[in-house]
Amino acid sequence: DMLRDTRLRALLDRIAAGAPLREPSSDLAHLNASRDALAAAGFDADPESGGLPLAGADLSRARMEDADLSAANLRRANLVGAVGRSTRFTGAILEAADLSEADLSGAEFSGIVAGQVKFAGAMLEDARFGQAAMRFADLSGALLDGTDFAGADLWGADFTGADADDTVFRGARLDEAKLADANLTHADFADASLAKATLAGSRLQGANFSGAKLDGADLSGADLSDTDLVRLNLATCRLRHARFSGAWLNGTRMSVEQLGGAVGAEVAG
Repeated sequence: DMLRDTRLRALLDRIAAGAPLREPSSDLAHLNASRDALAAAGFDADPESGGLPLAGADLSRARMEDADLSAANLRRANLVGAVGRSTRFTGAILEAADLSEADLSGAEFSGIVAGQVKFAGAMLEDARFGQAAMRFADLSGALLDGTDFAGADLWGADFTGADADDTVFRGARLDEAKLADANLTHADFADASLAKATLAGSRLQGANFSGAKLDGADLSGADLSDTDLVRLNLATCRLRHARFSGAWLNGTRMSVEQLGGAVGAEVAG
């Protein structure tokens, strides 16, 4: 509508002034800054991302609920504490951006390019990160219940202490990721790669690891009760004090040394 068009035009004028945007606590709620909207406004989109040029911008504590920032270039932008429920970041560049403590539940991040992005302590329930490139991202302490990371590249990402009930990691790359002390109850790791990942002390009850690769993963102290571990190779995993009560272990490979003679609820060796 006219109000939204006026707000977009005013924002584009400020961006065109040249310096990185410095607008903490700004109101971008419901703003349509999609590629089509920028083209309609006759604005030259970011040459790298094709969307809004916001690299290095300070949008901390901004309100951006239900805004469309798809394809925006937000590299190294500050969005700490922003409120962006159901915001669309599809295909955006978020490399080294800081979205710590932001409320982004239900937001759309599919296809983002976001190496070293920070989501520490962020609320990301039901957000979608399908096919995102997020190597070494920081999601420590984040709320991730129902979040979808299907097919995402999360190599070396940090999920330490995250709350991730029913989170989808199907087909994701989580090699060397830090998933220690996380709540991953009923998480879906089907066909994911978790080589050398750290899951020590995590709650994995009812998780699905069908077809997953766990070469060299650390499952020390993890609770794998009622978990599907069928036909997995755990022979190179660290399993000290891991719990397997009620887990489905048909065809699962483990060494005698790992089991330490105990095949009950806890692997003590």
